[in-house]
Amino acid sequence: MDRRNLISPANISHNAGLISSALNSVLNPNTSELSLIHIKRRAMATDFEVSFPLGTKDAVLMAEECLDLINMLENQLSVYIEKSEMVRINQNAAKSPVKVEPHLFNLLQKAKHLSHETSRGFDITSGKLVKLWGFFKGPKRVPSDSEISNILSTFGSESLILDLDKKSVFFNKPEIEINLGAIGKGFALDRVKKHIINKFGISSFMIHGGKSSIVCGDSPIDQPKGWPIAINHPWQPNHRIAIIFLKNRALGISAATYNNFEFNGIKYGHILNPITGYPAKGVATCVVAAPDATSADALSTAFFVLGINAAIQYCENHKETGILILPENEKEQVLVVGNLVVEF
Repeated sequence: MDRRNLISPANISHNAGLISSALNSVLNPNTSELSLIHIKRRAMATDFEVSFPLGTKDAVLMAEECLDLINMLENQLSVYIEKSEMVRINQNAAKSPVKVEPHLFNLLQKAKHLSHETSRGFDITSGKLVKLWGFFKGPKRVPSDSEISNILSTFGSESLILDLDKKSVFFNKPEIEINLGAIGKGFALDRVKKHIINKFGISSFMIHGGKSSIVCGDSPIDQPKGWPIAINHPWQPNHRIAIIFLKNRALGISAATYNNFEFNGIKYGHILNPITGYPAKGVATCVVAAPDATSADALSTAFFVLGINAAIQYCENHKETGILILPENEKEQVLVVGNLVVEF
């Protein structure tokens, strides 16, 4: 998903000689100056960046290993890479069950579960709907009502048959195509987080993918409330909506700011409602804080699609989740619900 530039830049001090990010950080510019080491690399059509407090031992080595892992995961998950495991699954899983690498199998399980929990506000099996609108490789277009109606019956996570014992996946609808664009970055960040903690024993860090998928460890010493993340208005980049503080949590941000097109005076965004087949309406930005980045990414998409009432109901049943929603109607106020440490 293309959700970049929704997070404000920061005034970050760098020690000369360290490998540092030359671009904007995701941190709030009005907090006290933080000393961080940043290492960045391009992957999954965006910039991934790993940040450690200044003085963290072997920070560059750790970050390079983490970014190598992200590159490996891109080669597994991307539907744009011809030889990826995801492409192989899409080509064969409607013919017979396909054995899946265990981590990817777990991701498919979680994606199916989240689709059920959100009443299909999030659905990875709608890859052909994405193609129908031209948001895969183009050209972008408005399909006819009949085209959309016909394709809606060809997918759905309930038709994703997962065999736990064999770690295999089968499509019982031949038209299904999985697209992990709304969950893949979060999954990659969770894998990197585990790598940092389990192999290196480091607890304080922040990693982001495209400034819209973020996972944080413990707070830096001078930020007791957590890593301060500044959320910008999707259409007014100099207008800050809020500051969200993260500590051992993840954040997913969904907006259709950049990946959209206009036809006959109407703007169509790339976040599609898998229930109606049309671009989601009513929400300008949806921000979700959750214990893991995989969930945060998927849920931010789901509640961008489903809207405020569904977000409220979800948080009532999932106390670990916090959601901020900016409605499209500028007369309506920002909604904050659930477990979220936020300042305006």
